[in-house]
Amino acid sequence: MDNMEMNLEEMEEIAGGKSNGGFARKPGEKAGCRIYRIQSGDTLIKIAKRHHTTADHLMRINPQLTNRNFIVAGCYIFVPA
Repeated sequence: MDNMEMNLEEMEEIAGGKSNGGFARKPGEKAGCRIYRIQSGDTLIKIAKRHHTTADHLMRINPQLTNRNFIVAGCYIFVPA
């Protein structure tokens, strides 16, 4: 099992599944990424612009995000380093 699979399983266990749009607790590490805590008022597009990427790329590196229009403040996602 590679690091991404282990981290995804760990995050799903912490969060109790994928239905909450993000994970409440800080996930483990992921190569080439750093962790970002979603702030009130954030959108995936705003986060992407701030980190010089696209919302589509954020969706790909954060498979727990199932709806690009639904993210939860206080949850953590990976962003490119």
